[in-house]
Amino acid sequence: MKFRANISEKTIVPFTLQDLVSSYLSFSIRQLVIPWLLEGNIPDRCLEVEDAEGTEIYEHDIVSALNYPGSGEVIYNTDDEAGACFHPQFQNDETIDWWAEKERWYQLKVIGNSHFPGGKV
Repeated sequence: MKFRANISEKTIVPFTLQDLVSSYLSFSIRQLVIPWLLEGNIPDRCLEVEDAEGTEIYEHDIVSALNYPGSGEVIYNTDDEAGACFHPQFQNDETIDWWAEKERWYQLKVIGNSHFPGGKV
């Protein structure tokens, strides 16, 4: 199931793993939205989660990191058995060059204009 949340109209919430990941921590895409809401942002529209290239991100996708270098760059790992997962690049990792063309920044982007009673999805 695609993850949806209510975010204000025309809002773009950029993020990098540097802001959200600490060593040996994994979290779901759902957890990216909660801090934004807790900051007092007022949701009023349906949001679909996309990466910066417009590729949809789903609720079961996992962002994970081990020894994150803090560069803010991530790679898209299509070989993960659990589905699309996003992993940070590791410094001095010999696979970095192989994945270089798949470096991406991610953002939360509002799509469409569907309203929901009471601000609920």
